[in-house]
Amino acid sequence: MKIFIIIGIIICLLVGGEYVLKKKLKVMKHEKMDPSPKRIENIGVTILFIGYLVVSATFIFKYDDVNVLFLMLPFFIVLSSFRAFMEWRFNRQARKWAMEIYSLCAFSVLIIFLLVAGDQLFG
Repeated sequence: MKIFIIIGIIICLLVGGEYVLKKKLKVMKHEKMDPSPKRIENIGVTILFIGYLVVSATFIFKYDDVNVLFLMLPFFIVLSSFRAFMEWRFNRQARKWAMEIYSLCAFSVLIIFLLVAGDQLFG
C-alpha cells in the first residue's frame, strides 16, 4: 500500500513540474514544425520503432525471463531524445523540446522507481 502512495505522489510531482515548466518557459503548444522537418521526424520515429520491435522481439523470444520495462526504457530514452533534438533543431522558438526532455526524465524516474518497487514487492 505504501508503494502505491509513493507512486501517486511521484506522479503528482511530475505533472505539477510539467505545468510549472510550461508556464515558466512559455511553451507554445500550437506552434507547428515545418512539413519537411516533420516528415524527417516521422521517418526517423518509424525507423526507431521498427528497430525497437526487432530488437525486443529477439530478446523476448531468446530469453524467457526478460523484463519488458528493461526493453521499454532505452527505447523511450532514444525516441524522446530524437524528438527533442528535432524540435530543438527545427522549431526552437516553440520550446517544446524542453517538454520532451522533461518527459524523458520524468518517465525514466517513474520506470526506475517501478523496477525497484517491483523487486521489493515480488522478489
